[in-house]
Amino acid sequence: MNELITKDTGVLIPCTEERPKPKSPDVKLCIIKTKDFEKSMDQILKIPIEDRLKMGQKAFNDYTQDTKFFIQEMSKVLIKINKMIKRVSRN
Repeated sequence: MNELITKDTGVLIPCTEERPKPKSPDVKLCIIKTKDFEKSMDQILKIPIEDRLKMGQKAFNDYTQDTKFFIQEMSKVLIKINKMIKRVSRN
């Protein structure tokens, strides 16, 4: 999910190892170590609370925008599919 997190919206935990997801081998699972999780938490806790609040708000705004964009694009796809189905059903 690192495409969703930037330095302005959060802190990534380093991925120590990747493994194929059971029953979905094309999907990779990121394995992290406890010490890497702790380092990332320490890094976050060193950020002043005001800045963390701003990061959280930016992350929420980015998520909201991404969700709206996804809905718009999927709506376009569904409209095209609906038109194709109508065309096929008329024939």
